[in-house]
Parts: sequence; C-alpha cells; structure tokens
Amino acid sequence: MRVAILARFSTLDETSADRQIAAARKFAAERGWEIDEDLVVTLNFSSSEPAHIVSGDALVSAAKAGQIDAVIIENM
Repeated sequence: MRVAILARFSTLDETSADRQIAAARKFAAERGWEIDEDLVVTLNFSSSEPAHIVSGDALVSAAKAGQIDAVIIENM
C-alpha cells in the first residue's frame, strides 16, 4: 500500500508535527506500507500563507489519480 502523511502544525506545541509524522511513519512501517515522501505534508492553519492549501490539494490530487491508497493522519 502506498500512503501519504498529513500532520498539523500547532502554535501551542511547535514539535507536534514532527511527533505526528514520526508516529505515522511507525504506523506505516509496522504494516509494510510505502510512504510517498513527496506527500509528507505539514499543514499550518495558523499561518496567513496559502502554502497549506497547495499541499492539501496535492494530497487530494494524488488520491484521485490513484498514486496513493491512503493518507495517515494522527488526531487532527
């Protein structure tokens, strides 16, 4: 199974995205899933920058195109 990872940056805990990604990587490894490294995305909803929209769109596009089978998200 080919997967993407989606994490959310928190201004309350600036290391939260790193922990979410590490947990998602472990989850995928335990199942033998392949992570698409181009689709390891951290969204920053506190930012006024639209970059998080582009990253989110990339995930949706990859899923629609069949490039990934799932997105791993930890407690958003």
